[in-house]
Amino acid sequence: MENNVWLMASAWMALALVASLVSIRVGISVALIEILVGVLAGNFAGLHTSPWIDFLATFGSGLLTFLAGAEIDPGALERHLKPALAIGSVSFVVPFLAGTAFAYWVAHWTRDASWIAGIALSTTSVAVVYAVMIETGLNRTEIGKLILAACFIFLVLFLLGGLAKLAQSEAVLPAYLVGLVIAGVFVRDRVLMERMRAIAFTMLTPFYFLKAGLYVSLPAVAAGALLICAFLAIKLAAKLGGIWPLTRRFAFAPREGAYTTLLMSTGLTFGTISALFGLTNHIIDQSQYTILVTTVIASAVVPTLIAQRYFAPIVPEGAATQVDPAPATADNVPRPTGEAA
Repeated sequence: MENNVWLMASAWMALALVASLVSIRVGISVALIEILVGVLAGNFAGLHTSPWIDFLATFGSGLLTFLAGAEIDPGALERHLKPALAIGSVSFVVPFLAGTAFAYWVAHWTRDASWIAGIALSTTSVAVVYAVMIETGLNRTEIGKLILAACFIFLVLFLLGGLAKLAQSEAVLPAYLVGLVIAGVFVRDRVLMERMRAIAFTMLTPFYFLKAGLYVSLPAVAAGALLICAFLAIKLAAKLGGIWPLTRRFAFAPREGAYTTLLMSTGLTFGTISALFGLTNHIIDQSQYTILVTTVIASAVVPTLIAQRYFAPIVPEGAATQVDPAPATADNVPRPTGEAA
């Protein structure tokens, strides 16, 4: 099968189909199921990547990140700028410091290895958040728009962009920025957005999420299970301690505050980029790399499962499929509550 591109493609798409069917049956995001299927296929079925699969996975993650940026309504970003910046900043800084301190003082990693651990544990996965937003229809709601806007702040974007460049890894940050810049175009042309989204979710992102699961070696996970659980607990506790009070400060409803906190606790692409940078530059070893990547992937799965199962906000009926209104004009621009006509 290795030399037959068509058979390999059919095997990967078959796994994506299985993940979709399981997702529908159990009511869990298909992105998370694809990651879990990738773990099982990599450990028990001998699934592995190839250059063209790596290309499709990278393209899929780039397109998904681009769409996440393009999904941010400039008006919603302006309305939610203060909470988005506050939540985004705290979501990065607190887990970064906590993860670095734990790796250095408790796990006794080197100073540079601890910095890598802190970065890997601090990031939020736009890919996972966006996939969940689309599947639940929350991308059309104010809370969904705020979560998408809070996933990154510009300082962190540029720092991690430089890190990804040095690592010669997935260049998804520029895609997010480009999507954010042209978001106004997609606000006015939802048909184009829907078509690009359909291509991304049916043909490209399954390769990305399935490949993410291949990073997990179950024997290595068993060997480092205690440290993985500790790192995961540190990340989730730091996110909870940093973000939850801010959601109360900005008057989130308790359910929406918990949902926002949990989704901001997810990680995937940039966490693995950070770990890969450390490995390729001999800052961390293979065992530390496996521990970090497994923790990052677990952080993509565990908080999202909890958020969807217990704290998902109520989406207005038809929000995921509603037809977008006509482009705004001087006569039909909605005014904030209390503003005079």
